[in-house]
Amino acid sequence: MAANTIANVPLILKELWEDEVEDYMYQDKPWYAMIPKDTSWSGLKLHVTCKYANGASTSSKFSVAKNKKRAAKFAAMEVETADLFTLWSIDNKLKTLTRDQKGSLVRIVNDATEDAMKKFKRRTTFQLWRNGGGAIAKLATGTTGTTLKFDNRNDVRNLDIGDPLEFSNDDGRGGAGVLEGVLTVTEIDEDNGEVTVDANISTITGLGVGDFVFHEGDYSDDDHVIKGVPAYVCLEEPGSGSEPAAIWGMTRTTFPTRLGGHRFTPSANLIVIEAIKEALTKGARREMKTSHIFCSPEIFNEVEMSLEGQRRYADTKIGNVGFTGIKFTRQNGGECELYADADIPLGPSGEELVFFLNKDSWVFHTAEEWPMWLTGDGKKMLVEENSNAIEGRIGGYGNSYTRAAGQNGVLLLG
Repeated sequence: MAANTIANVPLILKELWEDEVEDYMYQDKPWYAMIPKDTSWSGLKLHVTCKYANGASTSSKFSVAKNKKRAAKFAAMEVETADLFTLWSIDNKLKTLTRDQKGSLVRIVNDATEDAMKKFKRRTTFQLWRNGGGAIAKLATGTTGTTLKFDNRNDVRNLDIGDPLEFSNDDGRGGAGVLEGVLTVTEIDEDNGEVTVDANISTITGLGVGDFVFHEGDYSDDDHVIKGVPAYVCLEEPGSGSEPAAIWGMTRTTFPTRLGGHRFTPSANLIVIEAIKEALTKGARREMKTSHIFCSPEIFNEVEMSLEGQRRYADTKIGNVGFTGIKFTRQNGGECELYADADIPLGPSGEELVFFLNKDSWVFHTAEEWPMWLTGDGKKMLVEENSNAIEGRIGGYGNSYTRAAGQNGVLLLG
């Protein structure tokens, strides 16, 4: 049997991953799977035009219709790429000692590559449901010593032991920048929503309850990270609270719903299923074009339990990956589908969020594939400098956006 050497590692990677990357990345990630993809990005910025007013003139009098003609009103965004990189190593000694044991070598390469793909996927899907500031979590009461307590305990799922963390007084959109110092995660408590770090938080001057946690390098002072759904379907009216008035240079206060999405709060004493139907009714009045609804697993479970024998399931398949949702009737005709996505965060005051999206108004626009191999020589693995190892690199350049925020909305369940 021929020995497996560094020259064969790219072949193993090809066998294991070339036809499986897409399926692996989409598993359990419905929005990442369903958002329309475009790999044609070219140039430093994309000019994205959003129409917010119809220019046609209509009247019962011909003279009025003719004389009041006007230009349609457009706003424009200059969208820039977010960058994401994942690097990993395979020890040369371990690789060499398994060179005649194809199964062992395949497992070593596969495990290392799968870990890298998992990290890349987690960061991507997390960012696709965040506002572009880059914050992982907000610090809550109970943060003290080496313990970080999160406002939303589920946010610990975005961390791994060994992750380096930075901190800021804002969520990445306020311009305060990061506080000096980096702490490293040493323990994670999913039950209580807290993590232990390698030094006392007092080493980060100015850090306290209410401040924000970031993966090192992700504070969005120059738009490092993907702007996800809440960046365009705002949880607060643009220009109020912590929501910027503009996005990508486009001012949204002229028509906050048409350019910043619709925000709904339920009437008093409604159960979740009733609140969703109420939001769909309001959306019909505003000519929203909901094709898909996304919510947390907890809200999905509550809807499923409430509907009991009345629920109708919808099955969607993206490549070889399938998702099961629940069908809803739209008041302005047709149906839409509800899916659970575990990456959906909480609202600014801890609200559960339900997003009403017109899928076809969105795009995840990238320069070539996301992820792609960054070695550029077809070998996929590099000899690592200053280390007895070979190095793998994957990454991507792109961003998500919608041309029609006004066709989308969010329900904030207090």
